[in-house]
Amino acid sequence: MRHIISFKIFEGFTPPEQQELKDFCDEYLVHLYDRGFKVGFTTAPRARNNEEIDVNRMFITITANEVQNPDLKNTHKEFLFSWMKIRDFIIPFVDILNDNYVLGNFGTSGRRNVDDVSIRLDLLSKEHFYTASEIIETGHRLRHNLKSIVIMVMGKKE
Repeated sequence: MRHIISFKIFEGFTPPEQQELKDFCDEYLVHLYDRGFKVGFTTAPRARNNEEIDVNRMFITITANEVQNPDLKNTHKEFLFSWMKIRDFIIPFVDILNDNYVLGNFGTSGRRNVDDVSIRLDLLSKEHFYTASEIIETGHRLRHNLKSIVIMVMGKKE
């Protein structure tokens, strides 16, 4: 074993824990707010074999709050944005988030079966899934126009 990481298993994010994660995101994503993006937070119970288990997850969702590029606005009134314009903010954020929090797992991504696929890039007609290390190490090569970025967080590392 190269790394042993301990983290708190949440029976649910308490309001103070939710606020702590929101404050953490606000601190590191302030430049995105200034550029017309919004960051949303939701909690959801995790299910396995259609049975709800006690662990809750939080989802961080990043979307454009205004037109980022008029040529990219689609017919469904969703604001698209270019990964290349925000990657310099998202890649360091994912790195710091991954150092401080346990990221969740979206499960099988369609392209492979991976246990730690925690970041979803929503394109117009499909989704792309990435691990935190893929975003950190190769995110500068991606060239997507996105509807949203969703990051699943399971708990805080201790």
